[in-house]
Amino acid sequence: DFVGDALTDEHKSIIRSVVRHSTHPSSVAIAQVLAGVKDMPVTDFVEEPGRGVAGRVDGHAVRVGSHEWVGVTDVRQDIRTARSYVAIDDRVVGYYQMNNVIRDGLPELVDRLRGGYRLSLLSGDRDADYERMRRVLGTEADLRFEQSPQDKLAAIQSQEEAGERVLMIGDGLNDAGALKVATVGVSMLEDGASFSPASDGILRAGRLARMKEFLGMSREALTIIKISFALSFLYNLIGLTVAVQGLLSPLIAAVLMPASSVSVVLFATLAATYRARRRGLV
Repeated sequence: DFVGDALTDEHKSIIRSVVRHSTHPSSVAIAQVLAGVKDMPVTDFVEEPGRGVAGRVDGHAVRVGSHEWVGVTDVRQDIRTARSYVAIDDRVVGYYQMNNVIRDGLPELVDRLRGGYRLSLLSGDRDADYERMRRVLGTEADLRFEQSPQDKLAAIQSQEEAGERVLMIGDGLNDAGALKVATVGVSMLEDGASFSPASDGILRAGRLARMKEFLGMSREALTIIKISFALSFLYNLIGLTVAVQGLLSPLIAAVLMPASSVSVVLFATLAATYRARRRGLV
């Protein structure tokens, strides 16, 4: 919901043109609300983790984000909602107010991961949703709210220094540092055309509930790799044994050598595809 001055079509267009370059959930939500207006070229785009985005559109300076980011000092905010303030040409025109909702697929994923993994939540939001997230993640989960990007990074580092291997799933630039230092970082995107922080993997938001299958598939992929190496070693061992006995002509040897690589790649491709289909991933 937008609260403030009535927005003209031009205002809506320049706001959407800036926020659509960000993967932060608030930016994505605003871009979806403004879908249908004209997208315009953006220059001088910048995104500050934990603060907001800014850019110039058709000669207008636009800033969208926290009240500090746009220069609002008098703030009385309902802690149950999140606000993204909008300033155009250094004048605050209002704010978008969003109620927090649980991302689709999260409860199902937690149910499937609970018991096999120690779960944590690192959120930049206030702790108004503490009880609701506690019910979703369980009593043993570590819940931390009002976490800055640096806080998230430090939390991951402390776990790794304690000897743990950490999988971090993040959905915005605020998580970029934590994604980078995690043992495995997975960036979650609403669509494949969005900017993604540097990470080991990219996951579409709609596939979040299937993360358990992806984890299982990664383990099976390691087994497939080991079997492929074994097949390659066995193939070359047999080939070398036959070759040193002079039982192969140079022409046949020249054909069989690349066939080794082809057979290993073919096996790995077919085996991985088969297992992925069994898990419903393709």
